[in-house]
Amino acid sequence: MLSTMSSARKSNTAFVVGLLLVLHGFFVVTLLVANAPLEKTMGIVQKIFYFHVPCAWLLMLSPSCARLAVWPTCFADQNAVIV
Repeated sequence: MLSTMSSARKSNTAFVVGLLLVLHGFFVVTLLVANAPLEKTMGIVQKIFYFHVPCAWLLMLSPSCARLAVWPTCFADQNAVIV
């Protein structure tokens, strides 16, 4: 019972930390886009690149990071006995 409570607490802590990081990210992106200088030719339209280009990179890199995170478990022998 005690281990269940500690894992629930860890899960709660991870959720709160993740939520704080997401909220911080939204705040920082808003400040970066709002305070970015205007480009001479494109004007305010150019500011959208400050948001969409990093999002595109995250979209492309996320599957690779997830694949690398689970790579060790893909080949682990579940029935192996360590002596």
